Amino acid sequence: MAVALSFFLHGFGQIYAKRAERGISILVAFALGKIGDPNGIEILSKLAEDKDRVVRWHIAVALGDTGHERDIDILAKLVGDPIPFVRAHAAIALSQIGHKRGLQYRERSAKDRIPRVASISAQAQDPLRKVTQQ
Repeated sequence: MAVALSFFLHGFGQIYAKRAERGISILVAFALGKIGDPNGIEILSKLAEDKDRVVRWHIAVALGDTGHERDIDILAKLVGDPIPFVRAHAAIALSQIGHKRGLQYRERSAKDRIPRVASISAQAQDPLRKVTQQ
């Protein structure tokens, strides 16, 4: 009985450890996005490859908050993410950055196979169009 309980508790410990790791990753992404520190790009880049889709989604949001052109390469990868809401938020982030270099990736997202992603991406298009007309 004690051995079974030990395995049971160990399993719960692993689940909570993964949840805690996810939470820490999300908080790090949020903080780095708000601070906009260029030194955080390596951390955000690594987190953008996380197996957890929720972490990748928060990375897309955080990169949109930074507003830096240097983040476009990471967002370009996230526009091709297998998870629709990650792709949609990557497109929104590209629009928030508003740099010409991000336009091609955002346009690719506007042609997404998932109608909702394409719709969100198209709605996020306006700020980039203003940049390209300047």
